[in-house]
Amino acid sequence: MRVLFPVWELEPFIKVGGLGAVARSLPNALKQAGVDIRVVLPHYKATKMFHQRKQVLGTMYVLYGGKLIPITVSVISFLHTDIPVYLLANKHYFDKPIPETFAVFAGAVAQLVTSKLLQGWRPDVVHCNDNHCGLIPLLFNVQNIKIKTLLTIHCLSHQRKSPVVFATRLGIPIGKLRLSQWETKQKQLNFMTEGITHADMVTTVSPTYLKEIQTEELGVGLDDLVRENISKTTAILNGIDYTLHDPSTNVVLAKRYNLQSDLEQVKRVNKAYLQKKFGLPVKRDVTVIGFVGRLDVNQKGIDVLHRMISREEFDKCQFVIMGHGKESWEERFGTLATFLPNTVSVRTTYDEDLASLIYAGSDYVLIPSHFEPCCLIQMYAMRYGAIPIARATGGLNDTINDGVNGFLYRSPTARVLKETITKALVIKNTKPQDFQKMIVSAMETNFSWDKSAKEYITLYHHLVGN
Repeated sequence: MRVLFPVWELEPFIKVGGLGAVARSLPNALKQAGVDIRVVLPHYKATKMFHQRKQVLGTMYVLYGGKLIPITVSVISFLHTDIPVYLLANKHYFDKPIPETFAVFAGAVAQLVTSKLLQGWRPDVVHCNDNHCGLIPLLFNVQNIKIKTLLTIHCLSHQRKSPVVFATRLGIPIGKLRLSQWETKQKQLNFMTEGITHADMVTTVSPTYLKEIQTEELGVGLDDLVRENISKTTAILNGIDYTLHDPSTNVVLAKRYNLQSDLEQVKRVNKAYLQKKFGLPVKRDVTVIGFVGRLDVNQKGIDVLHRMISREEFDKCQFVIMGHGKESWEERFGTLATFLPNTVSVRTTYDEDLASLIYAGSDYVLIPSHFEPCCLIQMYAMRYGAIPIARATGGLNDTINDGVNGFLYRSPTARVLKETITKALVIKNTKPQDFQKMIVSAMETNFSWDKSAKEYITLYHHLVGN
């Protein structure tokens, strides 16, 4: 099975969000399962090469707006694997994302699979990811490229609404487009809409999210379209790479550990290290509650988190918060830390090592999201033995077993979040053996990519008819 995996970010070369982590881990799992998979993405100026020498395969030309746009195609490899990564370079369109970048990217992917630059390799399936790849299935149909396409929706709310001319410059007839009559001319072309409409199959990244985006509440204007295409849509849960997120090998921890360790003791050591690192009083009898994520009020529920900490009183609790976002929200959380220096500590830049310390040193990790297609934070937290306290939405609902390896709540309010934290504190403080059982259960929960990779492979075979 030959699969081309177009994506707009790829950890560790270029990473903005969770999709970059998925784009690194899923292809690796598919490769281990026998898939001949190759990744393609724009070659941004900010791409980190990790001292790899890229091999230039040649130059191809994409017809865009009546002009031939030169695209230089190079190849490198995933670190420590032999998965080819194709980098598509053009100083104007790909050095950094501009409004037309992903229209030209679609044209470049279509050109790549029909060119001689891949030296006889031709994919059976092109596995597209999110709105950035939304025009690829449509362009394949228009150009009569006989390769099956799969679109994975990582987040439906990111739709890339654009001027119609972005599509017509690629030679796509207006009659092929599913344009919004109610949008301004600058937003009538919806990349996500076109991807869902024209892909041969569609997946979401968790079963609950697939149900949620069929509702008006969380369908962000596309619930009708999702329901219309439900017969070709399925859900495959994301996973994490256990070799990259392993408390037994992570050198940044104060003390490494696994399920055979004295978990109470090693967590205590890592908690003290975390408290010191974040400038909080080092107290053994304090419960440390972490938050790792974007300071995004629309998705991540930071408004609920901020309201709860600023209004409620917590006895013997410390909050360690790491996340970046809008300056106004960074300032709000910074003010909390200023007024509550012994209770709240905030870092407004993302750091992978600090994230690991939070997972290893926290008793609980909060995920108060308003919606969550899948989320990886709860998986990382459980891997390190930190118990997630999360809203029962999307992939959080599918991965957390309430009262067994975490705590779930439904109403997105500060009051209910406080009640759930209080419930969790009662378990930890009055039933320590039950709390230790929850830690073991969390660490034993398997979120490796193995199962999901097999489901994708089954889907690929279904697409190509074997």
